[in-house]
Parts: sequence; C-alpha cells; structure tokens
Amino acid sequence: MLGKFSLLNPIRLAELELAFNRVRRVHAMAGFYNAISKGPTPKPPSPPCPVCGGVVLDATGPLRPVTHFEQLGIKDFDAARREVTRQRGLAGAVG
Repeated sequence: MLGKFSLLNPIRLAELELAFNRVRRVHAMAGFYNAISKGPTPKPPSPPCPVCGGVVLDATGPLRPVTHFEQLGIKDFDAARREVTRQRGLAGAVG
C-alpha cells in the first residue's frame, strides 16, 4: 500500500497501486547519504623491519627517486627483506 500518497485523489492512488504492483522496492536505509563514520579509519600497520623486526616509520619529507637512496646505500625494503630471508634460509641449510 502506498501510504504516503493516501492524501492524493483516489484515481491517482489507484494508478500508483497498479504501477507498483509486483515491483520490488528497495530502501538504502541511509547507506548512500554520506553518513559519518563511527571512528577514524584505522591506518594499516607498516611492515616490520626484515632485519630486526622493529617498527618501520613512515617516510617524512620530500619524495626522492630510488637512485638517491641507492647512492646513500639505503636498500629497497622488499630487496632487503628478500636478502634477509635468503640469508636466513642459507644459514638454516648449513647448520
């Protein structure tokens, strides 16, 4: 039954009933109304250091090209993790 339209004239109400007969109606329940989240979005944890297991802090400051860090002797995180895993695997295979 179309309750909101009960104040309309009876002919229009009958037309609406026929138009919506056997039609599925869905309500979003405010799902699309830019609802405010209940809390801050949790920040994903940074991966641990591959050598010591410590916390790796987010970088601050200007962005730099990879070559800048290679010149300073700072390794790529994934490359360092692969190297440490390989060294641990080889150390376990020898012993």
